[in-house]
Amino acid sequence: MDEYASFPSTPISSQPNTPGWYTPSANGQGRGGYHANPSEPPSYFPQFQPNPPQVSINDKIKVPPPILLRYAGTNTLSNKGCLKIHVPGWATTLIQPPQIFATGERLAPQDDTVLTGSLEVIMKERRKVQAISVGVQSVCRLWMGDTRGWEEDGVFERGVEVLGGNEEGIWLEQGSQSFSFNILLPATLATTNWHKFGRLSYIITARVQGVSPAPYSNFPSLFKANTSMHLDPEIRFVHDFEKVIAHSAHVLEEERRGRAREVGLSPVRGKGRSTSKGGVVGHMRDLSLGSGDTADPITHGRTPSPSMGGHYTRRQNAENPPTSPPTESDLSKHLQPRSEKTGWMKGDLVQSRELWIQATSPVTGDVVPLDMRRESFVEGLGPWKFRASADVFAIAAVILIDFRLPLPSPTTSIFLLRLTLSQRYTLTSPRTPDLPPYEPQPAQDFVIYQVGKPGRQGERFPGLDVGALWRGTEVEGKIAESEEGKKGVSSKGQSQEGWKIKAVARLPTHDKIRPSTNEGTITPIRVSHELIIQVYYSCYGEKLNGEKINGPGELRRMTSRSPIHVPSCHCIDEALHLPPYDFLPPPSSSSGIDSVISSPPDKKKWCMCGPSFEELGKAAMEKDRIRETLEEQMEEEEGGGAGGSRDAERVGRLRVRAEANARNKATSGGSGGSGGSR
Repeated sequence: MDEYASFPSTPISSQPNTPGWYTPSANGQGRGGYHANPSEPPSYFPQFQPNPPQVSINDKIKVPPPILLRYAGTNTLSNKGCLKIHVPGWATTLIQPPQIFATGERLAPQDDTVLTGSLEVIMKERRKVQAISVGVQSVCRLWMGDTRGWEEDGVFERGVEVLGGNEEGIWLEQGSQSFSFNILLPATLATTNWHKFGRLSYIITARVQGVSPAPYSNFPSLFKANTSMHLDPEIRFVHDFEKVIAHSAHVLEEERRGRAREVGLSPVRGKGRSTSKGGVVGHMRDLSLGSGDTADPITHGRTPSPSMGGHYTRRQNAENPPTSPPTESDLSKHLQPRSEKTGWMKGDLVQSRELWIQATSPVTGDVVPLDMRRESFVEGLGPWKFRASADVFAIAAVILIDFRLPLPSPTTSIFLLRLTLSQRYTLTSPRTPDLPPYEPQPAQDFVIYQVGKPGRQGERFPGLDVGALWRGTEVEGKIAESEEGKKGVSSKGQSQEGWKIKAVARLPTHDKIRPSTNEGTITPIRVSHELIIQVYYSCYGEKLNGEKINGPGELRRMTSRSPIHVPSCHCIDEALHLPPYDFLPPPSSSSGIDSVISSPPDKKKWCMCGPSFEELGKAAMEKDRIRETLEEQMEEEEGGGAGGSRDAERVGRLRVRAEANARNKATSGGSGGSGGSR
């Protein structure tokens, strides 16, 4: 018999209620302390205002505070059933971060994401349980330098839970039954990230709570740190979660022992246990970590104040609602033996799986196209134009490259064109949010396209025997062999019409680079990217400083850097849009549905990294060919003369701008520029 129930999706509380408020220390070292009065927030803590029209990013925290994570399960697992967690998209969830304006203002988060799924409970026989819960947990592990070393902290926990309500509990029938759940994920939530010196990951945990096998063992377990996590060993970085959960259990144990001493409740089993209303009732209210009265620090994020636990939305089982508030006699029933003879399941059922959180476009929430255009003027190369385009831009995406030198100097020799993606990341510990970000390693450069060679190693004046991609009419020398079909189509050779090259390049996959971090995301790991264009060339008979010499000129390097936002490889049409109805034939039976749900991800539809370079490149070149044909037709209709005059005017403006920049740098004493640096 199938049973269907639904977890609530609306948080039951949004006001802080934590044991202490984290405050930065007066000496500015960032270690901080705890506010003396736990019932009142610090004076600097602003009043919560739902959905403000705009908020300044400078007033918002950039890193989530550390929290304690609860453990799923006890030391004893039940053999009466098993659990399966079903979530769409192969456990990959896309969120839309808050939109940032050029003025530094941003819209308040309004597009929170609801993680929808189902928990399948398969029972061997009919049993009743105390509670059913599903939650999302996140842990970060950061290397904060030789002095501090590695730091592991819980940074997010949110879930839903259904309680049995009374002695009737929740009955689970023999066979399979499903419970749907909805968990709200904030728009500012940190995304999945991993690097050599830092990582942030997510898991989904599920628990069906039975009774402890030994009588009276439920109550003393309040003061016993539980270190059996029962997490799936196949989860990547599972040891990070085990370490944080074990530490959380230890902290809670010490806290509960302290509370027990305050109210005269001995944690030692046996006689002498206080049964006063303030003792038993007070402690039975703390049976679960992360009560519904705890605010989510990531959602409201007004100050780096830690929450003692995650936010769980709880409700009583609809079949057995409580008729009145619990009394001392009701709570004392928890101390009475419960056994399988009365229908209770002994032990717990637990399950866990990895969850990926990635971000879409803050503006549209859809796929992100690329149309980057750059142009400038460099002595020797003249005006240059660069364009990179893609219909869907993301990690592992294919981009079309168009680089043009319409009027290079007739004494110029071009040896190499290189396109590099540079990635850097910074770490901010949740324990010290007011300290400057820490950069554990230099920027990493990934060459995504290169044609030609810069000459022999250490050679300052490449000779005429060195193969060049292009040489001017006043330079006699070797022309490199054509690499047409391998590196793209280029107009190599001596020409007065300039030099251009069109090619297809691909960004590295997600095993090498990570998505750029959105400005509105609250995360301890921030990633940024730059696109670097480099051209190696020389001017015959000239040094870098313009001094005239006899023979080949000195090797020069033109470098242009442009910041670029690289979306996640999961931001593709297949992940963001529903497929057509006739895309797949309907399964013939329910077993067919189960096979689809439990099947591994289809790499070609899960993310951009799946399809091959050949598949993506062929489609991109065909689209570019059609676009070029249309542009040529439009130019013919408008007339070539006007277009030529516009190009001449643009070249003149670029030359004037470049000369002005050179004069400013010379006046300020700065060295280096777009061209002339080695």
